[in-house]
Amino acid sequence: MSNRTDQRQNISEIIDASPLTGRQWLFFGLIFSLILADGMDTTIISHTFPSLVSQWGVSIGGGISLVVTASFLAMGVGALIAGRLGDRWGRKAVLIAAAIFVSAGTALGGTAPDFYMFMIWRLVASLGIGGVMPVALTLLTELVPAKRRAAMLTASFAGTGIGSAVGAALAGVLIPTFGWQTLLYVGGAIPLVITILIWAIVPESPLFFASVGSLDGVRNSMKSINPRTNINLLELPVVDSSTSSRGAMHKLFKAPLRARTILITSFAFLALSTQVVIVQYLPLLLQLPVPGMTTVQSSNIVASYALAGVLSTLILSLFLARWHYFPVIGLCLGLGAIVAFAVSLSHNASYSTLFIVMTAA
Repeated sequence: MSNRTDQRQNISEIIDASPLTGRQWLFFGLIFSLILADGMDTTIISHTFPSLVSQWGVSIGGGISLVVTASFLAMGVGALIAGRLGDRWGRKAVLIAAAIFVSAGTALGGTAPDFYMFMIWRLVASLGIGGVMPVALTLLTELVPAKRRAAMLTASFAGTGIGSAVGAALAGVLIPTFGWQTLLYVGGAIPLVITILIWAIVPESPLFFASVGSLDGVRNSMKSINPRTNINLLELPVVDSSTSSRGAMHKLFKAPLRARTILITSFAFLALSTQVVIVQYLPLLLQLPVPGMTTVQSSNIVASYALAGVLSTLILSLFLARWHYFPVIGLCLGLGAIVAFAVSLSHNASYSTLFIVMTAA
């Protein structure tokens, strides 16, 4: 009897000790696809702005800027709310809810009769966009073994860039022929299909079930991850997830981590906000009378810009595995400043020149 007790393992130990199963690959593929659709939605909305300016007379400095700013704030609110709700109601449940917000807000934006309703639906979608990424990554982290976790999380982050490229390509195909409304209908339908598949296939996190004391939930989730799991060897701890989350956050803002936490958080905020602003405004700026790009040309440039970002992420991961973080970050910031200056000198450049410069950016 004592030998059997010694063999008991907790949830994380069982998942980490098991080989990656076909089911876990499927879970990863679906979560990656949803993150890709999340990134796609951020891009396709920016390709509707030139049409809104021409059809509804929306101003760039007023209406478009208001949408971009409000959407960015809504994404931040969505991320904060979704993280807390995920601890209370479950990662899967909150992920599905956030994805439905993305899908409904995007598709209904195509039905908007005026700019006012367009902006309301955009805010709905933005709340969901902000919530998808943190909850999806948390759920993925708790469903796969530790030895594959870092690679899968890195690939999931790359899904955002790939989604931006896919969204740009869709815009180049759909807007010239079917109009911007059709682009939003398609952009809303894609995450909806993926969400239905996640609801039907991906289990809730067993760690969440353990945190709320649901033993049946833990057993069912572990069986969904790997049907060969020996439930009799499973140790079921009682975990207070809300307390542990507050404790972890409290430690991050205490000495000696306080200064580094504030700096890294500020850096992440500036980096993400800069990226969002570029992606949101780039199609509109490229289609101004100068430089006068077409929808297809601007979508090609945005798609290349996004794919180059994914490639640079993979390259940087190789450098970061060998070099210290801060020199690499400093080098990237320096190169970014140089390229940004080059872009500022290319406002009246040809399509081919802008394609090359923005890809380098």
